[in-house]
Amino acid sequence: MTTSKLNKYWTLITILLVAIIVIGGIVAWSRYSPSQPIEISIP
Repeated sequence: MTTSKLNKYWTLITILLVAIIVIGGIVAWSRYSPSQPIEISIP
């Protein structure tokens, strides 16, 4: 019974982390405007 509870919590944590990453990616993509290209400069 302990392992099933542990698996339940790990599954919940994994789903939350994936949701946070996906939402963060969507927010970053929606804020990105193609009219301003990203410049990568090597010092």
